[in-house]
Amino acid sequence: MKAALLVEPGTIVIDEVPDPEPGPGEVRIAVGGVGLCGSDMSVFSGRWKAPAYPWIMGHEAFGVVEAVGPGVPPERVGQTVVVEPNASCFTCEQCIRGWTSACVRRQSVGMNRPGALAERLVVPGRLAWSMPELPAADLVCVEPTTVVLAALRRLEAPLPDAALVVGLGGQGLVMSLALLARGVAVSAEDLNRDRVAFAVRSRGAADGQATMAAVSTSLSTRWARRHRWPSRSAASRSAARCSAWASTVARWTSALRPWSATS
Repeated sequence: MKAALLVEPGTIVIDEVPDPEPGPGEVRIAVGGVGLCGSDMSVFSGRWKAPAYPWIMGHEAFGVVEAVGPGVPPERVGQTVVVEPNASCFTCEQCIRGWTSACVRRQSVGMNRPGALAERLVVPGRLAWSMPELPAADLVCVEPTTVVLAALRRLEAPLPDAALVVGLGGQGLVMSLALLARGVAVSAEDLNRDRVAFAVRSRGAADGQATMAAVSTSLSTRWARRHRWPSRSAASRSAARCSAWASTVARWTSALRPWSATS
């Protein structure tokens, strides 16, 4: 299969690698699309050291189950699924407390287990969630949207009438939409004026602020992630890396076969 291989920090090549085989309890997914996250940029730049090189990044993935390992019902083959990227053990002290994000044996797709920027991906079957009713542009947003919804759930308090969202990267935009969908008046700001202008163009604004007036149920990370940099200075410092990253992603996207839920 083809994969985007990080051969060293800042350098990705497209090459052939062996198809992964699903083990007990696992499924193999024909990848249909992958969202790009700040975590991916950290691995790409070397700020988060990959476990080995070459390395396959990417974790915000969806696709179709094409093979299953022992213990997984064969009926799962053909399901359109979204990947939950973090696998917790559920047996360590942190998991027993309910703090699965602090699991001492946590495996994370694209971070410490092979990622999704490839034609095929193997994950535990329990982390491949069937969602056949959604179009591709929404499927790629499911994982970052769950992060937002979990944050709102953990507030354990009534939402206010109005809220300020600081930062208009992909997560900031999704958070704004989630708040709006719950009747909260949202104002949002970012040090990067391009991000603010993008939010204004996309959702409307008042008084020069990214005060969004409508909610869309479809938010594609393919456009949301274009303005992910945290500030003008950070964007300037990272310009060369961003250019290389964007160029590689463009080449990888063109290399993927067209997405089809039946392919």
